[in-house]
Formats: sequence, C-alpha cells, structure tokens
Amino acid sequence: MITSRRLAGLLFIVFPLAIQIPFLRLARTFRYPDILREPPGDVLTAFQQGGSALIANWYLFAATIPLFLIGALLLPLRIARVFAAISAVVQMTGLLRWVFVVPVLGNEYAQATTEEARSAIATIFMVQHQALGVVLGEHLGQLFLALWTVAAAVGLASLPRALRVVGVATGLTMLAGIADGFATVLPIQSAVMKALPMIAFTAWSLWLLALGVSLVGRQSAGTNESAEMLRPLHSPSA
Repeated sequence: MITSRRLAGLLFIVFPLAIQIPFLRLARTFRYPDILREPPGDVLTAFQQGGSALIANWYLFAATIPLFLIGALLLPLRIARVFAAISAVVQMTGLLRWVFVVPVLGNEYAQATTEEARSAIATIFMVQHQALGVVLGEHLGQLFLALWTVAAAVGLASLPRALRVVGVATGLTMLAGIADGFATVLPIQSAVMKALPMIAFTAWSLWLLALGVSLVGRQSAGTNESAEMLRPLHSPSA
C-alpha cells in the first residue's frame, strides 16, 4: 500500500534520473542540444548518420515524460495539474517529431539530387522545426513547466521553506530561459541567454529530485494539502 503522495515522490525521483539516459546519449551522438540551432542541412545529415538507433533514442526521450506527468497529476493542485498536462503534451509532440517527421525529411534530403530539392526540404524542415520544436516543445513546454513548478512550490505548503523558495526561483529561471527561442527570429546574440535553458533544466531536475525525496520521506501531509495526498492506492486485487 502506498499513498499518492509517496507515489508522486517516487516518480519525481525516477524521472530526472531516467531522462538522463536518452539526454546524455543524444549529447554524445547527436551534439544535442547545440545542434538544434545549426543549419538545416547539417542537422539532417547528422540525423541520417544516426540511423534507427538515434530515432529510438528520441522515442525513449519522449517516453520518459509520462513519469513526470503522472506524478504531477497525483498532487492535489488542480491548476498545477493543468499546467503539467499542457507542458507534457506539447513537449512530447516536439520530441516525437524526431521519430515521425524528421526521418522522412532526412531520407528525402539524403536522396535529393539537386540543390533546389535540398533547399526545399531544408525549408520544410525549418518550418516544422520552428512550429513543433521552438513554439511547442521549447516555448510553450517550458512556459507551462515553469508555471507548474511555481504553482507546486507555492501550493505544497508542508514542504520545507527552502525547497519552496528554490522551486519558485527555478521556475522563474525557466521563464527567463524562454527568451532563447526569440534568438531564432530576432538578431539577439547573448551567451547568457543561450545558456539559460540548460541551466534552468539542470536546476529544475535537481529541485524535482529533492521534491521527490521530500514527498517520499515525510510521514504526513501538510495542513494545506488535501486528503487525496493521504489516500492510499490499492492494487486492483485489493
């Protein structure tokens, strides 16, 4: 028997650890995330070189997100649940384009015999990259994840004060990191802006891990948390 609070905590511990597997593999084999800002031809060529293993890794990346979403939905914070659901859906959409959209474009680019054909495919890639990647995955995904982080840090009143303060600060850092997306359409060049998304993601992962440990370790929910946090979850056979 396990309470919804502790199950959420376990998922928050597992998720930031599990997502490191595909993330580090992408960093090593695909120059992620720096490659996202490289010319379309370079991205498509590198993607083709990665083969089916790279596609599988992108799918694994997307498949880890439900771990976070389930944990977030177990918390008794209604508006935060909405933020988490929106963030999870748009981020999974952004990641799954590398599984179902980019492979098609990569094949077409590799088989193109003229510069005009390669240019057309590169343009299509950029459109989907901006729409599904920058707009959905990066901008909206990060925006609503930041809102969830702040809502969770503020709403879970029984958490240690330091963990709540760090959560709010992490959420605000994540909001600031959204500005990096504007550099894809505006003449903005800033090393700090470019680094903010990675800094925010690292800080958020550590905070989520600490949140999970706190939820698992606490014996009772705080006074401002609903009874749902204490309700035990039973197996179907119980």
